[in-house]
Amino acid sequence: MATSDFFRPDDRSAREAFLAAARVAGARLSSQVLPDHRGPAGESLAIDAAALGPAEPESLLLLISGTHGVEGLAGSGCEVGVLLDELHGALPAGGGALLIQALNPHGFAWLRRGNEHNIDLNRNGLDFCGPLPENPAYDALHDALLPPITPIPPASSTAAAAPAGRCLPWRRSSPST
Repeated sequence: MATSDFFRPDDRSAREAFLAAARVAGARLSSQVLPDHRGPAGESLAIDAAALGPAEPESLLLLISGTHGVEGLAGSGCEVGVLLDELHGALPAGGGALLIQALNPHGFAWLRRGNEHNIDLNRNGLDFCGPLPENPAYDALHDALLPPITPIPPASSTAAAAPAGRCLPWRRSSPST
């Protein structure tokens, strides 16, 4: 198969290619579907994982695609290549591989860097239980970096029922809110 055939034009076909390649490679598959969230074509959104090698490996190669959703097309294609070209066969004895496709399935589907809460998974490691730090320089750039998302489904009704003492993530729609 030509390398270009590993890559797909959208999240749905990339997911199908990843799952098919994982099955061909004999990987153990698992999926976590995002409840109450859909992609542009109404498709369900999921994080898929393919594990190869022993169930409890001595060492583990971890490959993750789609942390920044818009980059998922490239990363998923690379993972498909690893699986179909059997590159995992070069792992040391006792070693395993875990390939995670679409760590940010919402961003992948909507071609957005952030997730369904407009959070950048690599950069927004803030404690939302307390006051947020002031950052006027970011506030000046916010709208250019994260324009409005089209559309964001409403939060799940179960989100409001968080255990006492636990903070819920929030998303900032503009610097002033």
